[in-house]
Amino acid sequence: MRRFIYDIDDEFNFGRNKGKTVRDILKVNPGYVDWVIRNVDRFALTEHAMQQALEITEGKRFSKEEAELERVSKGNKSLFSKLYGWSFDFSSEELIQINLQKLDAFSNTQSSSTTKYRDDTDWSHYNDDRDMDQQSEDFWNQF
Repeated sequence: MRRFIYDIDDEFNFGRNKGKTVRDILKVNPGYVDWVIRNVDRFALTEHAMQQALEITEGKRFSKEEAELERVSKGNKSLFSKLYGWSFDFSSEELIQINLQKLDAFSNTQSSSTTKYRDDTDWSHYNDDRDMDQQSEDFWNQF
């Protein structure tokens, strides 16, 4: 499995925010970054990026009461957006520890020459003329 360590200006290379930087996502949906750290095993932020995340998001929180008022005035979609998008705390000791544990685990599996991720994929069986679902059994068996 590939393991990714992101800095603040690195672009996501997976999911619905593929191509957007961590900084950009933190500005509009910091709860997503919090969720990814907690739930995606292969994802972590550098310690510097975690500090910057805290600075970017500081003071941007909705209380449950504010979310409820928003729901009443604008409907459930707005409530979901507020709770999902702003339910986070980058100063949380729990979140910081989760991220640090991942960084430690990643450093134990990566060589010092690898900067972003470790890619053990054997591309010799990959055929550029075929779609991913048409690749050979030899290619897929390595995963």
